[in-house]
Order: sequence, then structure tokens, then C-alpha cells
Amino acid sequence: MKKAVLISLVLLGILLAKSAYFGGPDRAVLEFESGARFSVLVMDSPLELGKGLTGRQEIDDSTGSLFVFSREGYYSFWTKGMAFPVDIIWLNQDWEVVDVTRDVPPCSSNDCPNYRPKRPVSYVLEINAGLADKYNISEGSVARVLE
Repeated sequence: MKKAVLISLVLLGILLAKSAYFGGPDRAVLEFESGARFSVLVMDSPLELGKGLTGRQEIDDSTGSLFVFSREGYYSFWTKGMAFPVDIIWLNQDWEVVDVTRDVPPCSSNDCPNYRPKRPVSYVLEINAGLADKYNISEGSVARVLE
């Protein structure tokens, strides 16, 4: 009897973990004053925040990942396991860009650099490298969520 309960609990845990992992993040559309729009995956669970874009081979220029934190802070990012360079756009609680880290290369070593904003942030957007310049996204730019 105890063995059956233990097996049931293990199977339930596996199913819940699989559902949380493969259920995937929510989606939204983020628009900047310049008119640039990105369909983003909203990363707000611990698993999503830790995984980010790791393992993806590429993303479309109209997409990105939006990391949402429960409070403002100085969050570190790295590109270990990523296959392409990104621009990291750091936004405060009012959706104002407080920093942009451009052309961050992927890293395959165990000693990858960490990137941090100049000021505290609540949101971080990762998009393909070069798009921040292309769409004139810089400190002081403001974004809004459409969906």
C-alpha cells in the first residue's frame, strides 16, 4: 500500500513538473514609442526566469522574451547556452527604459559574463541583437503592454 502511494505521488510530481515546463509562458505584445512592436513570451515563474531563451536556435525579429520580476532590483543576466546574440533592454516599474545592453554574444563556456542594469528594473526584454538600434530604443524610451 505504501509503495503504491509513493509511486502515485512520484507520478503526480512528474506530471505537474512536465505541465509546468511544457505549458510554457504567457504571451503579450509590447510596443515602444517608436512604433516597434514585439510579441513576447512572458517569463514570470522561477523556471521560466531561469531558462529564458536558452536552447532556442533563433527568434524572429518581431518576437522576444519579457522577464517580469515581483519587485524592482538589480538582476543579472547571462547568455550561457544561447545560440544567437541579443540586445537586453532594462525597464523600470513604469516601463521606462533605464539601460540597454547591446549586441550581447552567446556564451558556451562555464565562465560567462553577467550583465546588469545601471539602475533597478522590474522588467527585462531580450530581443535579437541590433534591434534596439534599428528601432531607436534607448534610455528614456517608454514601452506599453498591448495584450
